[in-house]
Amino acid sequence: MPSHGPTALAFLVLLSLVTSGCGPAPPPADVGTPSPAAGRTTSTATLPATLRCFGVEPFWSIDPAVEGSRTLNRAGEDPIAVTLGAAVHRPAAAAWSVEGTDGQGQSLTITIARGNCSDGMSDLLHPYSVSLSYEPLGERRGCCRLAEPRP
Repeated sequence: MPSHGPTALAFLVLLSLVTSGCGPAPPPADVGTPSPAAGRTTSTATLPATLRCFGVEPFWSIDPAVEGSRTLNRAGEDPIAVTLGAAVHRPAAAAWSVEGTDGQGQSLTITIARGNCSDGMSDLLHPYSVSLSYEPLGERRGCCRLAEPRP
């Protein structure tokens, strides 16, 4: 049996180390913490922080993934300052709910579901659909996409 020396052995060790990490990555773990309500997980880590949700006819937008003060923008109208709570993950529905209020105490609910969504005005498909329920505006539907982080 021919001897290839320490160089060949080092190469084989290096090759086995490099290829041992190959293959499909495991799915990300849900990093949320259980909520008192069954079947819910409070988690903003699984809802992308750069999520931008919007609708057309009439045009509106909001960035719902980060809790705290946010702005509900409407075309041709004054923006509405709202305070949002943490996203509540519902794994069985592959959806999240975000509750909030405006400055007058009116409540709003934003429901975001994973799945292709068409905005109806372009050929683009967005990775999430959204439903906004807010008494002064009624029910609005739209899509969400990942946006570039704002400076």
